[in-house]
Order: sequence, then structure tokens, then C-alpha cells
Amino acid sequence: MTRGNLLSNLIVALSILLIISCSSHAKSSENRAWLEPGDHEIKINYAGEKRSYLVHIPKKRSGRKRAVVMMFHGGGGRASHAQNNYEWDELSDKYGFVVVYPNGSGKTKLFQTWNTGKCCGYALQKKKDDLGYVDALYADLKTKIQVDTTRIYGTGHSNGSMMTYYLAQHRPDMFAAVAGVAGIALDTSVRKNHSIPILHIHSKDDPRAIITGGYGPKYPFSNKASWHGSLEEHKAWWMTQNGTSKNPKIGRTWKWDPNKNKKRWQKKKKEGVHTAKEYIYEDKKNGNDFHLTLMQGPGHGWPGIKVGFGEKTSGPNTKIFQATEIIWEFFSQN
Repeated sequence: MTRGNLLSNLIVALSILLIISCSSHAKSSENRAWLEPGDHEIKINYAGEKRSYLVHIPKKRSGRKRAVVMMFHGGGGRASHAQNNYEWDELSDKYGFVVVYPNGSGKTKLFQTWNTGKCCGYALQKKKDDLGYVDALYADLKTKIQVDTTRIYGTGHSNGSMMTYYLAQHRPDMFAAVAGVAGIALDTSVRKNHSIPILHIHSKDDPRAIITGGYGPKYPFSNKASWHGSLEEHKAWWMTQNGTSKNPKIGRTWKWDPNKNKKRWQKKKKEGVHTAKEYIYEDKKNGNDFHLTLMQGPGHGWPGIKVGFGEKTSGPNTKIFQATEIIWEFFSQN
């Protein structure tokens, strides 16, 4: 047998082995017991303790592999509260993506927080490794559903928004895009040269996550306050990372009158009209734009959800737009 024939036979043999291997892997994936459509609570062990997350899997599929939105609850919240109130499941059922609701940590299951370096509560005090926990959650998730790793998105509210940005800085390869509402965490020690599409929604009148940064007012019946990052510093850092234009393109504008359709007993205190404007700082090279939707009038709540927040501590709720829909629209384009 000539040397050429030997080489030819070797190539054929290797090709057959590769086909068998790929076929075996495909059958293994097909035979795996993936999670069925519906709601699931998943428990995992991390750093010597039990942690958990909720998963909503829609019947509709957008492809063999699934896009995933990770929704991080706010400080003092929990995964079940986020699932029941932020209306992500409804969009999941409509568009076919999976929603994951991680649980933070706390003294009780009802009141949980995230450690984002400077905030918040129990998780910060106990120095919880929430970056490592999300790594473990993500690894576990990939054994339970067929994940499209190019379409993983992160979002959150308040302390959950801070966790989203903390992950975006420290785990930039995890997400295709991230969006936060009323919460900023910026780790200025991070010097990684990376970029990611960002959408941030915030109110100038937020009494909790003050846009200039620092500690907000103390919570009722407590001597504690929460720290939030500065919007300008956050925007400048990500604009530099993403290489965006300094001058924004003006996008959509919104207006909503909170005094309309109020019950008679609600009309004692008249509110000003809520307004919002979208600023788009474009990355014309790679498309990693920084979107900022800046509101005036609303408080600290998540815009558009049915269940509002206590207005005495969090300021006026708003229905100027549905933030969940705005965020998914942004994700679907990245």
C-alpha cells in the first residue's frame, strides 16, 4: 500500500469516528430529560449552602436552542415576587424565550439581596459570592435546557439592576446585552477591554437610587440606607468601553398623566405629568450602543407593572411605558 493510500485511509477512518462521535452527542442531547414547559424551582449547592432559582419555560419555541433572560429581583425582594409582578412570563409565552429568576440571599426567604461590592444588605454584610453563584446557576441551567449561548440577556430592578451591571463588568462574555432599571453598580477597578449593548432606565426624581449616586434616604423603621452608583459615571464608563459617540441621537419620547382615570378618593393630591426621553449613544463600529431612557416625574418603581411600590418610600409609580416590553425589544435586536 502506498503512502498516499495510507493517508487516504486514515482520513476516511477519522471522518467516520467524527461522524459517530457527533451522532452519539446528538442522540445524548435528544435523549436528555430537558425541563418541560411550565414553572420550575431549581435548587443547587454553592459555597456550602443551598441556593435556588426559578425557571419559566414557554410552550412556544423560537428555535431548537432557547434564548434566556435572567431577571434579578430588587433588594428586599425574591425570585417569586419578580416572577409574579414584572410580567416577564407573559412575554416569554408570546416570543418563546426562557426566563430565569435567581434568588439572592438573606436572613429569611422573603427578604433577599445581592452583593455588588458596595450594596446591599445581608448579601453585602456576609460577603456572598454572587458572581460565583450565577456562574454555578448558569452551568446548572445548561444541563436542564438547550441554551442558545449567543442569546443570554441580563436585567434587574434596583439592587437587581446593580447585580446585572456587576455581572456585565465581571462576566462580560456571559451576556449578549443587559438592561437595568433604577439601580447602578460600577466597579472602577475593572480594567477589562470589553463592550456590550446597554439599556438603562432611570428617573431624575428617583428618591432611592439618586442619579448623582451615593446613599439614599434611610428606610422607614430602619437606620439603614442603600448606596447606588452615579448615572454620569456609569454612562461615561460604558461609553468608553463601547467606543460610542459622545453626542446622542434622540429616540422616542413618552408622556403620561397620572391624574387621569384616578378614583375620586385618589384625586386629593395632583401629580405632574410624567415624561421620558430616549438617548442613543451609538457604537458605529460594533453596534454595542448605550441606550439611556431618562424619565422625569416617576419614582423608584419599575414602569408599567400592575403592582406598584409604596409611594411614601419609593416615589410615584408610573405607567408611562411598560419597561419589560421596552427591554425585550432591545434584547431581541442584540
